[in-house]
Amino acid sequence: MAKATTTDAATLTALRTLRDLTPKVHQTLGADGAPPEDRAWLQTLDSRILPRLSPDFPLIAAITGGGSSGKSTLFNSLLGGAVSAAGGRAGMSRRVLVATHPEPAQHPSFLTELFLPFGAPPEPMHDREVLTTSGPPVYTTHTSLPKRVILLDTPDFDVGRAGEYLNRDVAAPVLSAADVLVYIFTNATYNAKANTEFISEQLTRVGRRQCVLVYRVYASFSADEVEAHAQTVAENLYGADWRDYVLGVYRADDDNAVAAGQQPVVPRQVRGGPGLFELLESLDPRELRREQNVAMIADVTRAARDSVEQARSDRDALALYHDGLRLVESHAIARALSHLPLTTIMERIREIFEEGDSGFLRFSRNVGRVTGAPLRGLLKLIKSDDDEEVDGSVNPEELARTALIEAANELRRQTLAEELTTATTPGDADGAELLARVESLREAWGFTGPERPFAETSSAGGATNLFLSAHPALSSTRQALLRKQWASQLDLVAKGAEELLELPDDLDVELAAIVSEFREDLPMMKRARAAMIASLNLVPSVVGIVYVFATVDPVGGSTLSAKLSSVFGLNDLWATVSIPASTGLDEATRGHLKRLLDPVVQRWLASRAEPTQAMFRERVTGAVIDAAAKRLSETGNQLAQLDAALAGLQGGSA
Repeated sequence: MAKATTTDAATLTALRTLRDLTPKVHQTLGADGAPPEDRAWLQTLDSRILPRLSPDFPLIAAITGGGSSGKSTLFNSLLGGAVSAAGGRAGMSRRVLVATHPEPAQHPSFLTELFLPFGAPPEPMHDREVLTTSGPPVYTTHTSLPKRVILLDTPDFDVGRAGEYLNRDVAAPVLSAADVLVYIFTNATYNAKANTEFISEQLTRVGRRQCVLVYRVYASFSADEVEAHAQTVAENLYGADWRDYVLGVYRADDDNAVAAGQQPVVPRQVRGGPGLFELLESLDPRELRREQNVAMIADVTRAARDSVEQARSDRDALALYHDGLRLVESHAIARALSHLPLTTIMERIREIFEEGDSGFLRFSRNVGRVTGAPLRGLLKLIKSDDDEEVDGSVNPEELARTALIEAANELRRQTLAEELTTATTPGDADGAELLARVESLREAWGFTGPERPFAETSSAGGATNLFLSAHPALSSTRQALLRKQWASQLDLVAKGAEELLELPDDLDVELAAIVSEFREDLPMMKRARAAMIASLNLVPSVVGIVYVFATVDPVGGSTLSAKLSSVFGLNDLWATVSIPASTGLDEATRGHLKRLLDPVVQRWLASRAEPTQAMFRERVTGAVIDAAAKRLSETGNQLAQLDAALAGLQGGSA
C-alpha cells in the first residue's frame, strides 16, 4: 500500500469528493443521507483528516476517563488554575471544555474547523458552572498553553441513569477528533471492561491513535504495581502490540485534597522522564498525523468503497424499476391497441385497387357485385380475443375508448403500487437485460427466496413474470401522481380513441406499394381473387387482436401477425388475428389475404404505438419515468466522480 502524505493535494481533493458526494448520491437514491454505517468514516473525515491535513493545525489532546477519575482536576493542574468544574462528584461535567492559546482563537475559521466534530458552533465560557449543564462545547483561552497544543476536558463517559450512559454521545465525537488521548484511571477502574472497551473503540475504530496513561493511585503503590496495572489497561485498549501506541505511563499520587479538587494533580512518569505537558509539547503533530492519516485514509477508502458499491446497487435497482415501469407502460400500449379498424383499412385498399381502374379491374368489380354476397362470409374471418365473432354493428370508437380507459387505469394502478408485476422473455433484448439485472441484484443482496426483485418462468414458451418493488427515490413523485384528479385525466385519455382509429397520413404510399406487389405476385389465373377482395364493401368494424409471447413466430397458416419490435420490451410479443376456415374462404384465399394484410397491420400498430405512449406519458407515467431518468443521470455522474476519487487515493488499497 502506497502511503499518502498530508500535503498531497490530489489526496485532499479526492477525500473532499468522497465527503461531499457520498451522502449526496444516497440522497439522490431516496435515502435521508448516507447510511448509518457511513457515519463513522464521514465523521473521521470531518474531524480527524480534512481539517488536520494542514501541518499548521495544532495537536489536540483530550483528557478522558471514568467518573471521579480526576479529569477536570488534571486539566486545571496542567493549565495552572481553576478553569474546569472539579469537586469529586461523578458526572459533574456535562460539556466539553476546550482550552487554546489566545492567538489561534482569534481566527474564526480555526474555531469553526476545531468545533466541526462537536456538531455545534463555538461558544466562549463566561462561567465554569455552565459545564455542569448539558449543551454545546465551550472554549477558554490561556497563555500557559503553547500555540501548537489544544487541551480538551471531556465529560464522564461511564455515568448513567436508567440503564443508559448520559454523556457518551457527547464524549465519543470529541475523543475521535483528538490526536492523542490522555486516559486517566484509578485502581477501581483500571480493569473495568466497559470503560476500556469504549476507549478502545475511539482509539482504534478508524486507524489507531496513541495515548498517554495516567494512573491516579495511592502513594503506597510500587512502580511495578503501577506498571502492571497500566499494562492491563494498555492490552485492553490495543492488544499485544500496545507498546507501539502508549507514549508514556504516568502516576498521580492520590489524597483527599486532590480528590476534592483542592490540590493540583502532579503526574510524573513512573520510571522518570519529561512531564506530561512537556511530552505533549514534544510531539510533532505533522509526523504524528502522517502515520495516522495513512491508516485512516486506507480505512476511510475501504469504508467509502463499500458505501459506493451499496449506492451502485441501489442505482441498479432504480434502473430496474425505471425499465420495469417502461415495460408495464408498453403492455398498456398493447392493451390499448387491442382492436384493429379493419373496415377503414380494407376500404382504403379497395380504393387503391380501383384507382388503377384497368379494364380487367372494372370487369372484376362487376363480377364482384355478383359474387360479393357469398364472400361476405369474410365478416367472420377474424376472431376476437375471446374467440367470439365480432358484431359489425359495434361502434369502433367506443371499443377503442374502452380499451384505452382500461389500459390507462391498469397503468396508473401499477405505477402507484408498491410492486410492479409484468412479463417478458429472455429472447427479447430488453427483457434479457431486465432479467440479467434481476439476477445481478439478487446475487449482490444475497437473495435466495421470493424477495423482490424476483423472476419466474410462467410458460413453456419462455415467458417470464417479473416482480419489482417500487423504488424509494420515486415515492414523492408517485404520491404527486396519486393527488392528481384522475377522473379529469381519464376523460382526456378517452378523447384519444378517435385518433387511434385513424390511418397514418403516409400510409397511402405504403398501401399502394403493398397492393402493387400483391397484384404482381399473383398468377394470372388467381387475379379474380384480387378482384374479389377489391369488391368487399362489408367487413367487421373492428377485430380483436391477441398478443402472445414467443421467441419465434407463433402463428402460421392464415393467421395475421405483426411483431411489436418498436415498443420497449415487447420485441418478442406478436399481435395475432385469426382467419378461421369457417369464413367460407379456402386455405389459399386466406393465405393471400394474410400476405396482403400482414404488413398493413404491422404498419398500423407501429404508427399508433407512439401517440399512445405519448398520451400515457403525459397523463400517467411521465413524471415518474422522468424523475427516475433524472436521478439515474445524476447518480451516474456522481458515481463516476466517486470512482475516480477512490482510484486516485494513494492509500486506498482494499
